[in-house]
Amino acid sequence: MKHYLPPLPDELPDLPIDCDEIQATTKPDHDKTLEKHIDQLPGLDRERFNRLSNVADFAEYGGVGNIGPGATVLGLNDLLRQHGDGTIGLHPRVTHVVPIGTLDPLLETVCELMDGDSSMNAYQYPAHLLECRGGSCNMNALYPPEYHIKVADIARSLRANHILTSVRGPGQPFPESDELRATVEAMNKSGEQVEETISVFQPEGEFEPSLYIGGGSNKDNSPSRDQISDHCGYLFHRHGMLLDIRDFEDRD
Repeated sequence: MKHYLPPLPDELPDLPIDCDEIQATTKPDHDKTLEKHIDQLPGLDRERFNRLSNVADFAEYGGVGNIGPGATVLGLNDLLRQHGDGTIGLHPRVTHVVPIGTLDPLLETVCELMDGDSSMNAYQYPAHLLECRGGSCNMNALYPPEYHIKVADIARSLRANHILTSVRGPGQPFPESDELRATVEAMNKSGEQVEETISVFQPEGEFEPSLYIGGGSNKDNSPSRDQISDHCGYLFHRHGMLLDIRDFEDRD
């Protein structure tokens, strides 16, 4: 997968709904400051570190912000965010800055440096997001700013279960079945398992997206429609958000 060079800080995408800006909460003398570990972190270099630092909100200690004895800086833990299902993933702002092919290795390395439990890692599985494949990746689809952050969490959990997803923002066209089928075929040829395809799409006039099942998978080898719907219901419960489930053929 090609590395995508993110934009400069003043061009960074908006964060999804109900997601706070990345927080700098670490004291400068702590051994887990981000700056001390730049050379160990996949996808993070000095320029990208500066981008994150420039947009970060600084926590306050004793009424003092990022100046003086109470100064705070970015730490390894500040790169992370807890999902609604209890798993730990990279903060959406981090996904705006580091190359897409380094997201999951970066999370793995941060977990190792912090002596965390890697079984709780919420990997992004970008290869299972249609908009993140090919030479012109749309990284906004990882955390679309038009949607609640829980929508992105649900889509991530779908990708983690070998479901090829497409995330279309309001006003964007619905994915074509030919594109979905071609992607599934290419993934199968490269040894990537695809159980089903799901599209996150918000029809005109509606206020939140729905999940559209189908359109590109091999029906002979796919789980049943009821099995996929049940799995989606489980994810809705885990992430605390309910979305409509529809068939690909029912798209507007």
